[in-house]
Amino acid sequence: MLSDKCDAVELVPRGVTLPPLPAVASTAPPLDPKRAEMRPGATNVTNHLQDAVDNLDFEYLVTAWYDPPDTLHDGEPIDESVERMKKDKFACVGSQHVTWDAGGLKGTAPDRVTITERYVIECVGDCKGVLYGPYVGAQVIHFGLTQPLPTMQIKSVWFGGTTFRWNFKRTGNTQPPPEIYVHRWQPLAGFGPLDGRPADIARQQAEAPPCRAPRANKR
Repeated sequence: MLSDKCDAVELVPRGVTLPPLPAVASTAPPLDPKRAEMRPGATNVTNHLQDAVDNLDFEYLVTAWYDPPDTLHDGEPIDESVERMKKDKFACVGSQHVTWDAGGLKGTAPDRVTITERYVIECVGDCKGVLYGPYVGAQVIHFGLTQPLPTMQIKSVWFGGTTFRWNFKRTGNTQPPPEIYVHRWQPLAGFGPLDGRPADIARQQAEAPPCRAPRANKR
């Protein structure tokens, strides 16, 4: 195959060796270890969010963008994200769709945190140059490149939880703007004796919303 879109092939007679494919330059942003979203580990970004202008310092990155060219994956990043969250005993609560302004450069999505939840950001379309951040008074952890898609954990500091807003903006002006969803996941374990049985956890995960963009709701 001559491209990752499977839209071209090259054939040669039996016994003839195909020439190597030309090297493809990576279009992923260069890694900066000072940025939480580019680190190979989790980072407490609570203070950073309080200091950042508009809370929009995080760039949308997909971990697979930094894989070697010959790396194979069993599915799309959202597939790997869903499997990872289920393996860690989380269940989907629901998804919020980002609404863009008339120019398609700034977007928002309302959300909520009850106690401690994780949030996975899925972008469909031209996602390069997308910046994001939660506008929330809470404790926030960014998981960097340890997860297939941008993932943050938010812990409410208010009894009963709180509502908040996700802010997005784009450095480019390609049209239409990408479709972005923020998927909220709730833990089903980690409570000691109150943890559910494995069968109960599996049932709750199966009954939960898909936590995927509509075009990816396959399973």
